[in-house]
Amino acid sequence: VRAMSAPRELAVPPPHLVDLGARVYQANCAQCHGVSGEGDGSAAAELAIAPVSFRRQRPSAAHALEVLRNGID
Repeated sequence: VRAMSAPRELAVPPPHLVDLGARVYQANCAQCHGVSGEGDGSAAAELAIAPVSFRRQRPSAAHALEVLRNGID
């Protein structure tokens, strides 16, 4: 019998990375995407395109890393 494993992108990151991610999100993302990821941050109304609600649409881990590394237009 083969054991089933969760897809790699669903793996739980170590606690120190969760804490780091929370700090990075708060410093760089929450202004547009909101504290809870709803797309309702304090700067959202100033944008020509509404920020994504991460509560309704979740990017893949690969896409999220790509955006974090390179930004978006």
